[in-house]
Amino acid sequence: MEYPLATTVDNPALPGFHPDPSWVWHDGWIYLTASTFAWLPGLPVYRSRDLRQWQSLPPAIGPGPDLETTDWACDDGLYAPGLRHDGRRFILACTAVHRKSQHFRNFICTSEDPCQGWSQPVWLPEDLGRIDPTPFCDEDGSLYVVLNDLPTSANHHGATREIRCWQLDPESFQPCAGPWVLWHGALVGAATPEAPRLFRRDDWYYLLIAEGGTGDNHAVTMARSRQIQGPYEGCPANPLLTHRHLGRDEPIRCVGHADLLVTDEGSWWGCCLAERQPQRRRFIGRETWLFPVAWPAGEAWPCLCPDSGRLASSFSPTLVSEDRPLAQAALPAQTGAGWIALCDWPEHLASGLDGPEISLTARAVSIDAVGEKPSLLGRRISQDQGCWCGWLSASHPELRHGLILYWREGHWIGVELRDGCLRVRDGRGQEHCSISLDGEDYISLAWKGHRLSCDIGQGPDDLCRIMSDVPLDQHAAPLFAGAVAAVWAEGDEGTVQLRPDWPNCKNIMR
Repeated sequence: MEYPLATTVDNPALPGFHPDPSWVWHDGWIYLTASTFAWLPGLPVYRSRDLRQWQSLPPAIGPGPDLETTDWACDDGLYAPGLRHDGRRFILACTAVHRKSQHFRNFICTSEDPCQGWSQPVWLPEDLGRIDPTPFCDEDGSLYVVLNDLPTSANHHGATREIRCWQLDPESFQPCAGPWVLWHGALVGAATPEAPRLFRRDDWYYLLIAEGGTGDNHAVTMARSRQIQGPYEGCPANPLLTHRHLGRDEPIRCVGHADLLVTDEGSWWGCCLAERQPQRRRFIGRETWLFPVAWPAGEAWPCLCPDSGRLASSFSPTLVSEDRPLAQAALPAQTGAGWIALCDWPEHLASGLDGPEISLTARAVSIDAVGEKPSLLGRRISQDQGCWCGWLSASHPELRHGLILYWREGHWIGVELRDGCLRVRDGRGQEHCSISLDGEDYISLAWKGHRLSCDIGQGPDDLCRIMSDVPLDQHAAPLFAGAVAAVWAEGDEGTVQLRPDWPNCKNIMR
């Protein structure tokens, strides 16, 4: 199956929360992954030939015995993967994070063909470092990993983190040399140097990092060295990319956590995270954005976003020629593709994930319970206006269930059904309306302009509005993950049936 080449890249390239992207070029394809935190399956993988049309591949982390998710809060979990290819296989490094206990466990997965799936995680020593590991495959076959950690000495210029490098055995992935402290960031007292990526160009090692934290002060900086162990000198033009100076009304914010790739033809491209905040209102969360890179031969440093110095809503790449069509690969069956669940896998919660009606098993766990596994199943929201709707029924009338917009514990709003009564509630404990049902089983939640409305009826052509224009400012509060349109069920036993009205669902990832 072939599809036409794209001539324009529209940003964000992956709408809906896809933060902390990392990518690599291999055999004419771009492969990209991103963070998922406590949402599973973990670490989605996509590929493209033209930077615009992305094919979803099997995720890197599927059901398996080696990932303990019970104690995760929504913004714990799988942080900031790094993806590379060593000439014979893809190597993906990531961190499983539990913030309350300050437990950081790094691991590596491999794949010879991401279209066919990934290995189980290989766990690295607990003292390796904290977060954001990225492999680096040197020209002599040596394998390294760079990541961030707390400063180990007083010589860190006040920075809150440092960038470390270890050499790994290429088969066992266990450390065999290091660590070396490479850099503390471009600024004196740099906040949170993280997201390190190493590149080799000519006789230099280039280190790309993020600093400033993942909020409004986020930035991309670079340093280089003749030896991988350092010392590294900062780029005179740092930061190479940021929007922190563009003022309070700038709608594209939090720009940082970048990665670069180079094609076989020698052209460079970049990806990063950014967040759309029109009128400084948060809704979707951090997404994957792409940008061009100029790095002519003989130039010491790259220029990111060379036309304007800022991310653009669209640009026109020259990446593939018209005699090289894009082909869809034959992929293994993926149960429930597009569905995500909190702290568990969708297939553990529900059946019928690939059909017109889903059966969700209730659990006696509140959707606000931190560190447990609620019965909460959803899909990413891709725009700040849209609709989540369908027919909903329960096996037991006393079963609490409904449709909601969910960001994290305590930050959600939507419908709760129980004992023939419908309530619109939120994670702050406020009830916005309450009515008795008379056979209505179709629920519609629509959002626009940071306000939410709710309709009920027998179907999309027979609706009654029961709530209008409830402000979402207090609820739409993505931290690390983002906005999800979800169905939930709470109770000791029973199931909930949801038949999504896909033709009328708007801006929800399919």
